[in-house]
Amino acid sequence: MKITIIAFGTRGDVQPLIALSLGLQAAGHTVQFVTQARFCDLATSHNISCVPITADVHLPSQKNKETGRLSPYRLYKLARQYAKVALRETWDACKETESLIFSDWGRIPGLHIVEKLNIPAYMSFIHPQQMQFLYPETHVFGPRFNWITSWVRKQLLWHMGLRHLINEWRLTTLGLPPTPFLGNEDLLKKRKIPFFYTFSPSVFPRPDHWPNWFHVTGYHFLNAPPTWTPSTELVDFLNAGPPPVYVGFSSMSNRKIGDMTHLVLKGLTLTKQRGILASGWSNFGKQHTVPDNVFVIDAVPHSWLFPQVAAVIHHGGAGTTGAAFRAGVPNIIIPFALDQPFWAERVQALDVGPPTISPNKLTAEKLASAIEIAIYDQTLRSRAQSLGQKIKTEDGITRAVELFHYYLSKI
Repeated sequence: MKITIIAFGTRGDVQPLIALSLGLQAAGHTVQFVTQARFCDLATSHNISCVPITADVHLPSQKNKETGRLSPYRLYKLARQYAKVALRETWDACKETESLIFSDWGRIPGLHIVEKLNIPAYMSFIHPQQMQFLYPETHVFGPRFNWITSWVRKQLLWHMGLRHLINEWRLTTLGLPPTPFLGNEDLLKKRKIPFFYTFSPSVFPRPDHWPNWFHVTGYHFLNAPPTWTPSTELVDFLNAGPPPVYVGFSSMSNRKIGDMTHLVLKGLTLTKQRGILASGWSNFGKQHTVPDNVFVIDAVPHSWLFPQVAAVIHHGGAGTTGAAFRAGVPNIIIPFALDQPFWAERVQALDVGPPTISPNKLTAEKLASAIEIAIYDQTLRSRAQSLGQKIKTEDGITRAVELFHYYLSKI
């Protein structure tokens, strides 16, 4: 079967679907990956055929430097800028496909293509509340009526940024009538499109009241590409002393990230720990002169690096949290927004990391205290190692492929 995977978002959204692509290819399917141009190299490094979508928005450069957030007006402008090209190029890539799998943002073109081609489809999620505006029963964290806020945000984006463009595309390109006033997400419910949640049931078990076509498959981990090798300098640094503390904030970008560098360096100094700083989109760590006990990297596969570190300090993104869980090392989370407070809460519920630190209340002393707990609390480290062993016994990719075949057999 020819399967197209539409994966839009940050690397945390895209990477699990590259891993799933490998599983589907191994099962005999032909897989085509459709994503932002910046991620095609990652896909092709794993021998996955990739169609680059040229309407790629580098979100950090668009965010408010003080808050790291997008204003409603900026979100509206980006939606219009991105959607027009993305809709056209995604349809061109999907015309001959026999099945679709898409991420949360990938559903924007994906649902309409499913409607046009009348083919089986599946959705992949990294967080349980990504569709709470349509399925309020998936609201599992935060204020009780947060799903209403989610619905309002979705409607604002739909009516202010996407509705006109998508209806024009449906009419002129797909030959479909305009969508209903509130959008076409109801197609998800009408077709009972299966949801695959790519996190471990050991981290967050599937709630019993969820629809039976919602599945917690386990993580979709992506190991280093076959041709990847670490730099000699990084290997030498790792071998030169005890396991360092990893610090990285991925796609987070605002003034606070820049200010945090000196706090992190001071926290490492106070605890006499070595550190590896991952610069990410924010160039974290690159704007300061770092001491000899600190090494700055652009990006390194977490699957290779995390088993060699003592603890992981990060923003609480789903991918980084899951990689630290699997490596069996404590998570120290400084959550900013989106799903990050939820994963910070899971770390606390599982007792595999020090108390969460708010970015607004971060000090070098608080960070040092968290590092010392993560390094020296042997009971906490033992729990983190036990969780890592459980996750290593799971195979979320195989489970997702099995479910894919199960739903195909019902058609």
